[in-house]
Amino acid sequence: MRSPWTVIMNTWPYSPEEIERAVAPLTGWADRIVGTELGVWHRPFPALTLSTELEVSGEWTGSFRTHYDRLMRREKRSDTARVLLLEGNEVIRRMDLGRLEELTDGFEAAHRLCFVTSADDPGKKEIRILKPSRWHGFSGVYKPDPYPELAAFCENMGDSGVRIFRSDEDRQPWAEKIEKIMLKNPPNPLARVRWFVESRQFAQGLRVLKKHAARNIESARDYVEWKTLMAEILLGMNKPLEALQALTPLMSVSPTADRGYLMGRGLYEIGRYDEASAHFFQAGTGMLGERDCQESGSDSYRALLWAAHSFLMANRPKDSFGVLKRLLESYPFFQDGWILFFRLFTGATPQELYEIITQFLPSRSLYEVFERMEGLDQEGGGFRQWILH
Repeated sequence: MRSPWTVIMNTWPYSPEEIERAVAPLTGWADRIVGTELGVWHRPFPALTLSTELEVSGEWTGSFRTHYDRLMRREKRSDTARVLLLEGNEVIRRMDLGRLEELTDGFEAAHRLCFVTSADDPGKKEIRILKPSRWHGFSGVYKPDPYPELAAFCENMGDSGVRIFRSDEDRQPWAEKIEKIMLKNPPNPLARVRWFVESRQFAQGLRVLKKHAARNIESARDYVEWKTLMAEILLGMNKPLEALQALTPLMSVSPTADRGYLMGRGLYEIGRYDEASAHFFQAGTGMLGERDCQESGSDSYRALLWAAHSFLMANRPKDSFGVLKRLLESYPFFQDGWILFFRLFTGATPQELYEIITQFLPSRSLYEVFERMEGLDQEGGGFRQWILH
């Protein structure tokens, strides 16, 4: 029996003609095509003359990561087998769709596709296919290639020769067009600040937060979001004490995973490692609920890694190891976790490390795990060479 496919397509910055060219090959193949407006406001969805109806997802949340997380959680609840992620100007040829079926019949939880920007360009690989049943959550970052540690949202990954082409190769770069649209059509100030925070433009975000967003606070929820964004910006500007002053009252009345993680960051920066470890551990283990808007990669594996670092800085190596065991057992391909693990056991022989690792990871999995761990430091690299040879 054929497993169902859902295509999630970002339609916001693209014209109806571009979207139509992207959707046309998928008609009759995809079980559902979800058009989602990843924009700073929700425009009327373009009317398209297609044989396949596009399902329109909810309004813009103000965060790319939050938006994609919500869509993926819905697919997971719906028992969707495979999700293909596309932009509204990207085309996968009809002739290649059968190849996708063959590729994804295997055990891999995610697949990279080749993104081609011109006829002569061999392309770069991006993660574009996910199996929701194996997806752990990744704060919405669905193109983790510049950040290898973000690939930890799945247990294994396939590599595909299937190519994604742009429907219009001469169009303005996507990020530049988004920025121009934002400047010409100012969105809700809080949504705009969120965009600045996610693109690491902290000074601009602070200016908008103080000048415009403060005048648009209409509810207690808006005020809490305003204060949380202020704390994120202050942390980004290396002002942890001021960030903690903004966060502490919020945590006493409305503790969430986002604010717990930010509290941990602030406390870590000022050297209060025991307190930081508690906040990171609560955020990473789900004690404070699900994630919403956080920095890239700060899903449970990122929070748990910070907890392990904090325990180590607080001279509590046993607690640090306990968190690392939990982390690497759930996310064995998380390279940053292994880097800290080998730092924790400096001086151990490969045989001793093997005995420790096999307490929480099956020995049959070690070769596959360390085959992909190419960026380890000296001691980790030595163990990798030992296990592979």
